Amino acid sequence: MYLYNKEFIIASHVLVASSMVLVYDALLTIGDEINYVWFQPWTLGSILFMINRYLPFIDTSMGLYLQLTETSPSQCEMYYNGITWLIAIGLMVSELILLLRTWALWERSRKVLLILGGLSTATFIPGILITHWEIKSLHFGAVPEGGVGCNLISASKIIMVAYVLIALSETVVVVLTIIKGQQHRARNSRSSWVKRVYRHGLIFYFYLLAITVVNMVVPVAASQPRYKNYLAVPQRVFHSIFCNRVILLIQRQRSIRTNPPEEATEQHRSISKPRYTGNALDTGIETRYSRDLDLDIRYEVGEDEHEMSTYNQDWTR
Repeated sequence: MYLYNKEFIIASHVLVASSMVLVYDALLTIGDEINYVWFQPWTLGSILFMINRYLPFIDTSMGLYLQLTETSPSQCEMYYNGITWLIAIGLMVSELILLLRTWALWERSRKVLLILGGLSTATFIPGILITHWEIKSLHFGAVPEGGVGCNLISASKIIMVAYVLIALSETVVVVLTIIKGQQHRARNSRSSWVKRVYRHGLIFYFYLLAITVVNMVVPVAASQPRYKNYLAVPQRVFHSIFCNRVILLIQRQRSIRTNPPEEATEQHRSISKPRYTGNALDTGIETRYSRDLDLDIRYEVGEDEHEMSTYNQDWTR
């Protein structure tokens, strides 16, 4: 039966695992989301966060439903169209967050804006076209009687180009981040939170690059169409998670810098979780706001006020 073939087992496991990671991360960071997004003035960054945070729940739920129910070829085509476009939109939102963060790191430099603007144009427009062509290339066959899921019988390899564009975009972002980090280092920066921004940015980049490279290789190496794009969901989920944590880190610092430490302590003491849970996602941001504020994120009186000053207001403009 189709239910028990190798493709179904692999795709199902990947999809379920990605969904669980998405839910788990949401539970870990819900306290920070409430404190630093819901209870703060709304900006473009807040809107991007909400889109990036909750849109993956829609496409992963659609994927789970499609994978675990009886389907027809027309139903598979309709759902795949929706899922593919949602994933593409979500990845573009995540990339936009990384680009805006990088621009903020460079103190809204006009030259960097031109570089990032050209980069986004060269990434987003081809990405939209490639998504359209990819959808047009998908053809589904009937599922054996009693089986569930979709039987993809043909698909283009052009989706590999989209992952190449993502890898190039993120490589430019990380190069700009490293250059700016070296400049801060040369100034003997004492700001520990700024160091975290750079450190976590690099960690996230290498995580995402690894997934992107796998997605570049799979469409070429896969012998059957059904294997060519089943890692798109993990890429989508981890892009969302890591970019959300970047925003939460920035929003957290904005809140601390806006409010004196005493006020911030009282304001955010009510919602907290254990500081670390021992999982890999905790390399991004802690999930507890301690009574005395975390030592590596607190407001430092001797800190260079000019450093990262663009984050004290709306980092997206």
